[in-house]
Amino acid sequence: MARSTQRQAANDAGNEAAWKATDETIRTGADILNMNAWVAERSVEQFSSMFGMGRQADQTTQTYSRSMEVLRECGTVFGKSYQDIAAEYVNWAQAQFRTNLSAVSRLLQCRTPQELLAAQNQLFGENLALALTAHRRFSEISKDMSDLAAEKIAELAEHTQDTEKRAA
Repeated sequence: MARSTQRQAANDAGNEAAWKATDETIRTGADILNMNAWVAERSVEQFSSMFGMGRQADQTTQTYSRSMEVLRECGTVFGKSYQDIAAEYVNWAQAQFRTNLSAVSRLLQCRTPQELLAAQNQLFGENLALALTAHRRFSEISKDMSDLAAEKIAELAEHTQDTEKRAA
């Protein structure tokens, strides 16, 4: 029985030591986290003051966030425009195929060199008209894309100026 009591006492002492060690480890970990947070906060403050941001860090962060939003919007505009250009290119290729297919039948019906030359000239004119129409459409899409992107960037510049005026 005495041995059982001694074992129990040893177990209790061991458990208590383990709990103390665990508690100390938790406190030490919390202290380290608090110290890291303090160091990070001081680093941000020093970085901000070094670059003249100081209390304007929130405004700078908001301006940066707005800039990233505008870049995202411009990326969306560019992506949509490139899709539109790709669709126009597919339309042009299909029209080109149909034109060339019908020209083959016209060329096969030619009986004289003059008819052949006329059919080739007609094919050349049709191909040129298709190419010019497609390139005009590509230019329109590119212009619209540029206009939208410029509009977004102008909005950002205006927003940034307004923010700077309020800060001053």
